Amino acid sequence: MHTPDHIINRTCSALNLSVDDVTSKSRIKSLVEARCISVGLIIEEHPRIKLNIIADKLGMRDHSSVIYLRDKYNDAMRFDKQIQSKRDKVKYLLI
Repeated sequence: MHTPDHIINRTCSALNLSVDDVTSKSRIKSLVEARCISVGLIIEEHPRIKLNIIADKLGMRDHSSVIYLRDKYNDAMRFDKQIQSKRDKVKYLLI
């Protein structure tokens, strides 16, 4: 089982982004996608984790931001092939 920090680091590595950028408040699309993938994978690995903990790890305001990204992640996994591909790249690094 991977820690939330490990998942965030691997997401950044897979997508060639820095952890500081992903945990910033920037709304650049690539950074938002990385946060979204991180949130989805953290929740998949730790379904009972408190959403506030994820928010703190990713520099978000509160749990409602995590809920929004979780829902966005779930939709993307059904409809967005690009996000699915990026998620698969991250999951490969987590093996």
